[in-house]
Amino acid sequence: FTAENLIQYPIYESEFMTWAPSPTGFSSVPTNTIYVYRFVGKDIQLRWREATNGTSNATSFTGTAPFTALTVTNGNWNTQTNGIDNGASLTAPSVISITTGSNTLIMLKDLAAAAWTNVNGKRIGYAELRYPVA
Repeated sequence: FTAENLIQYPIYESEFMTWAPSPTGFSSVPTNTIYVYRFVGKDIQLRWREATNGTSNATSFTGTAPFTALTVTNGNWNTQTNGIDNGASLTAPSVISITTGSNTLIMLKDLAAAAWTNVNGKRIGYAELRYPVA
């Protein structure tokens, strides 16, 4: 290549890459999953897909994010999603949330932050979340 025929442009998005979020709140974690993320500028966009239920053993549900969220005063990023609890689809939206300076994703059963059932199956069907990183 020469200076005349080599053209370089900045890259602001990456391809999707996988990560292992280590879901908690289960005696047996969901299977048939897709956990991927990509960089979009200075943000992370992640996709969380669990096709089959895990066996719940806690009223909480968390996972590890691929990167720690940017520290911003009062920062909190979330998205609504479809949740399955006690083996049944929920009629109210579930929430995936990450707070400022954290690398823990918190799955809320609903907008009122009700507790998950600690028996039978639970999972997040599909969600996309975008949050800033340092």
